[in-house]
Amino acid sequence: MVAWILEIIVDNPAKQFAGEFDRQARRNRPNPVPEKNPETGELVKPDKDEYYSIGAFAKRIWPMYFFIGWLLLVFIVTEIFAANHTY
Repeated sequence: MVAWILEIIVDNPAKQFAGEFDRQARRNRPNPVPEKNPETGELVKPDKDEYYSIGAFAKRIWPMYFFIGWLLLVFIVTEIFAANHTY
């Protein structure tokens, strides 16, 4: 159970970030995957320049922000506990 939770919290965001960063850093970037329009149900091809913008990249890697926040929370709680705990 712990391994499954760690895979969701640690492994998947890291893999997704590595893949997105790899595609973002390439000279010849692949075409974006078409997305389904919720209103019409048609596949819409995103604009390549907009898809590879820094803002869109930052939105696609949101799990990495959660992971960094989780690491900071663990670090802060550990430091506070160590500072206030007498051995």
